Amino acid sequence: MAYGKVLGTKEAIGNWPHFGAVANGGDRELRRGPVARVYWSFLIIFASLQIADVVTTNYALATPGNWEANPIMQLSQAQFGVAWWTPKVAAVGFAAIVLPQLRPRWPMVFAVSYYIVLIIGNLVCL
Repeated sequence: MAYGKVLGTKEAIGNWPHFGAVANGGDRELRRGPVARVYWSFLIIFASLQIADVVTTNYALATPGNWEANPIMQLSQAQFGVAWWTPKVAAVGFAAIVLPQLRPRWPMVFAVSYYIVLIIGNLVCL
């Protein structure tokens, strides 16, 4: 027969660092790894979609009868000429800095979904 002290849930779980955060009411430590991986995956997809948007927009604008529908990008094309895509670099940098600070993932999911629709629209115009 074994003798020992019966520990409460908080005491037993609190000794394990990966479960201690949950037992103490906060799951920040437990969720940090997977959230970071998902975030970086979405950021890489977002940056890739920006590049795809620039390429497909250039091809679509080279086709007669097509124009840029976004007034901000029209202004960028008028001001920067061939390097009209430089504000997109700023958008990716902004996303890389701000979005990890946000708890919900929906802003990045929305941005990725929006650019997928934009690229499909550009491909339709080709």
